Amino acid sequence: MRLFFIFLAVIASPLLYAQDLTGLSASNYGGLYRATYNPSVLGGSRYKWQLNVGTINSTISNRYFLYFGRNSLLYPVLASKTSKQLYGRSRTMGSLTNEDAIQVSSVFHLPSFMLSVNKIHGFAVQVRSRGVVQGAGIPADVKMLYSKRLDTPKESGGSGSWGPFHLKQHSFTEIALSYGVQLLDTPGHKFRAGATIKYLTGGRTSFIEGSVGDYSFETVGASGENQVTLHDFSYRAGYTNPVMKPGFSDLLNKQKYGQGVGFDAGVSYEIGSYWYRNDEGDSRPGYVLRLAASVNDIGQISYQTTSSDRFSGGAAQWNMMQEEMETIANYGPEGMRTLLGGEPDGTFRGKGMLPAMYHLEADLQLFKSFFVYASRSQNLHSAPADPLLSVTMPNVLTIAPRWEYEDADYSFPVSFIEGRKKVTVGLTGRVGPFHLGFSNFLGLFKGESRGGYGYAGLSLFHLKTRDYRKKIKWKPSWD
Repeated sequence: MRLFFIFLAVIASPLLYAQDLTGLSASNYGGLYRATYNPSVLGGSRYKWQLNVGTINSTISNRYFLYFGRNSLLYPVLASKTSKQLYGRSRTMGSLTNEDAIQVSSVFHLPSFMLSVNKIHGFAVQVRSRGVVQGAGIPADVKMLYSKRLDTPKESGGSGSWGPFHLKQHSFTEIALSYGVQLLDTPGHKFRAGATIKYLTGGRTSFIEGSVGDYSFETVGASGENQVTLHDFSYRAGYTNPVMKPGFSDLLNKQKYGQGVGFDAGVSYEIGSYWYRNDEGDSRPGYVLRLAASVNDIGQISYQTTSSDRFSGGAAQWNMMQEEMETIANYGPEGMRTLLGGEPDGTFRGKGMLPAMYHLEADLQLFKSFFVYASRSQNLHSAPADPLLSVTMPNVLTIAPRWEYEDADYSFPVSFIEGRKKVTVGLTGRVGPFHLGFSNFLGLFKGESRGGYGYAGLSLFHLKTRDYRKKIKWKPSWD
């Protein structure tokens, strides 16, 4: 018990802040989803095999349940492939943060498979499509007007100073091969290690950055539509390749999309065994404390595309209404150039860093199948050399009481997200092959416009040792 609290103090020492698959990444039955954060769990897995049919996890707000935009949860991924209705889709997602930074992300787990070989080795092949939209420097008034539309009448106008701002979008596909091995297997100690190598392709990045002296908005005309006026506005924008719907051969063409390599590595250690098993047919864990550490997304994507472009422009005064706002949201940098013009400013090439992070976690089993889980995730490069081409993610601190069984598990993660003023309380669950979770469950019902992580999916699996014909009995052992 003392060891758990020492480790908890270590992982919570700085003010850190929510992991997108919190329930699945904590569960001993997370399988493929837990291996995404720590591949060591493949060694000695409780699954003989597991197939992820499909899982989507994304930032989400209560607006999604009001408007149900088509494919809204995939907005950061779709931004590189289409310009259709991106404005409407983006309004349903919400930002994970609510201070200066904007953080919108989505990950689509495509069909993936893991296989255990005896009680020692485990292998997995995973395919994921990942996207993120990040930004900073957007005034609260402008965020409100974007979310509620300029053609929706407002009670009064407003104004303020602005300053510098930036927005950027990243998307790529990863194909990952993972291996985990159980190096130590005794009743009181289990030690595992694992690694993942990733091939990254289909990488695309775009950005808009600039500066505004001041802004104002007011109602114009009989329709009640608002007009935003920007003074001393200058911008610079670019993309590694234009928006296009790629074919399979295009994704593998480095002249059209970014490509790279990344890797993950991790270890986990289970200590103690308070529980004596009267029946070996139950695969539930008997450890007192599980400690784990891992690093993820170590690597980079190289953008050497032949169709990259960068340009700049501006205006002493520019008036923007709903049509112009939608043009920028749907078409990104090209939309800005269409509205304001732009002078060539070179190409947009180079190498971008993946969102490298390290993860520490502790999982204490207080009584059979009830755990208290704590995890910390921290950026390894908070200030990358080329920030426009690189991706960073918010730091994370999560504490979650959870119940875990072979057929189902539930958790209530309490999350502290960097850049977010309030703590979020979530709810996650797995029942048979289905899993569903929200990092800000209370906020969805309270009508908060701020986003949180949500995921839903389906997996098929076969457990190694469970014999459902046997009745399971447990009793504590203090040996």
